[in-house]
Amino acid sequence: MQYMTVSKNSGELIVHELIFDVSEGKFVRPIKSVKELNKLIYNLKPGKYIKFAMLAYKPRNGVLFEIINVEINKNDEIKENVIYRDGFPFWKLWKIRKDSKAPEIFRIFIQMMPKFGKVSYVQDYKIEIEQEKLIDQMNEYIGSLKPKLPDL
Repeated sequence: MQYMTVSKNSGELIVHELIFDVSEGKFVRPIKSVKELNKLIYNLKPGKYIKFAMLAYKPRNGVLFEIINVEINKNDEIKENVIYRDGFPFWKLWKIRKDSKAPEIFRIFIQMMPKFGKVSYVQDYKIEIEQEKLIDQMNEYIGSLKPKLPDL
């Protein structure tokens, strides 16, 4: 079945969504990218996937990041469930690309962010993840990106 995600970088606004195949341990390569529509088009089989989604808005110095379980059944019905949502400052986005403390899958997702005026290019990385631990790892890492408030 065909499934679409958004992929856009206008400089001030970055929308970046990629699909990760849990059974194969890698990001799915789209069958087609439509730059004019800011879309990546996938041909997905029934199964379980994870959608990594990010909305970054420079004027507000904010990034919203989500992890969404995507399940496609044999009738091509799609169930999506947000399992993680958090945010961090926009300027920290560039640090993540090379930060060895970042969960590997998150670092690779950020590295595949669309370049200005383009859509994402999905590279072929094999990544082992433990889905149960992923949320804890993301909580810990994104928590470290947020500004620390002074003790009162």
